[in-house]
Amino acid sequence: PLAPTPTADTHWAEARINVSRDRAVNVELTFERGLRVSGHLDYLGDAQGPTATELQSRAVLVRPADGNDLGNFPVARIEADGAFQSVGLPAGRYQVGMIPGLGPWRICSVRSGDVDISGKPFSLERDHPDIAIVLSSRKTTINGLVRDESGKAGPALVLVFPRDRSQWAES
Repeated sequence: PLAPTPTADTHWAEARINVSRDRAVNVELTFERGLRVSGHLDYLGDAQGPTATELQSRAVLVRPADGNDLGNFPVARIEADGAFQSVGLPAGRYQVGMIPGLGPWRICSVRSGDVDISGKPFSLERDHPDIAIVLSSRKTTINGLVRDESGKAGPALVLVFPRDRSQWAES
């Protein structure tokens, strides 16, 4: 199993400074208590749920949407009952996901209350205790045959996008 997520408060501060040999730099920082993301896993499907050992060997990832690297801090171990809680993180925009490899289980959706935040950043401005990661053991497949104008099957590239354009990722 992964090490338990630390429960002590985390404090953050940030300052941009220029360092040179020619002058001393005084830096004053005001530390803020980090904000936690927590929640639980829900399951859909026919497969038996993961064991406590399987759960505790996987983690929920709370990644900064701006690409900042916070090291291992955004990793929250999943407890035996499916609950998780991050360490305190700086305020900002984040995305929630999981480290793959939980048997047949795949992320079906990530919800914050009644809002689907799957693949979308959310604002972390206060502790966020209501994240539900819904896992499904059902496999999603799309199959078919692509034919040219004469009806002959041939090589093709098929791209699939959500109908709702707001779910398209921006690059």
